[in-house]
Amino acid sequence: MSKPRHPAGNSGNHTHKNGVRLYTLEVVLAEGPVSEEFLEKNPDVSRTIQVRGDQTLQDLHEAILAAFDRTDDEFYSFYFGAGRRRDGQEILPATTVGSLHLRVGRRLRYHFDPEDDWTHDIKVAAVGDPAPGETYPKVTRRVGESPPQYAGVRRPEAPAALPDAAADVSLLIGEMHLRQGDYFKAIEAFTRSIEADPTAADEYEGRARAYRALAARDERKARELRMAGAAETKKSAPAGAAS
Repeated sequence: MSKPRHPAGNSGNHTHKNGVRLYTLEVVLAEGPVSEEFLEKNPDVSRTIQVRGDQTLQDLHEAILAAFDRTDDEFYSFYFGAGRRRDGQEILPATTVGSLHLRVGRRLRYHFDPEDDWTHDIKVAAVGDPAPGETYPKVTRRVGESPPQYAGVRRPEAPAALPDAAADVSLLIGEMHLRQGDYFKAIEAFTRSIEADPTAADEYEGRARAYRALAARDERKARELRMAGAAETKKSAPAGAAS
């Protein structure tokens, strides 16, 4: 998870040189703590952003932040993959977009503010050449309004999920928390995924694994406490006392 920061970056006026390519990315808001009223008015929320290959994921993060009208920076992360698939480890913020060897149709996953689980599906829509004199990153298309960054109460009990991608994103988050040993958050994420798609078997299996892992951890802790209590009792018993 990358900490928000504001380096000088590569933003500014640059022309196409040294083989630098221009990447057109469609950034779709997949899930977040938005209201039912907002969803009714904005069933689809996305931003199309152009970024040069010599700019970094930190530059892209800041462009997404501005494109969705967010005023407070938070922790964020990028991964390859989409939906239920996440390929490999987190991609570091200093990584240049060009070094990812992106092609049309390739997908990335962008997570912002782990407390509220804003998640985005990024699809490479086009790869071309930067226009001379243009400033990048550049937002070229906006679909839907930007949701409020904070929905009054952080992490409501039943946040509204955006259609289609919600179950996939929650499953991804649940698997991430499960691997990190944060079983309560994993159960919470799998439950959100089940609510979004009650017919998806993977979500039920994931929640069951989280419950089993939590139960195993609790059982180990209970045994440790009993053993520690027995040792303390034995230590404090009077010498020569009957066992």
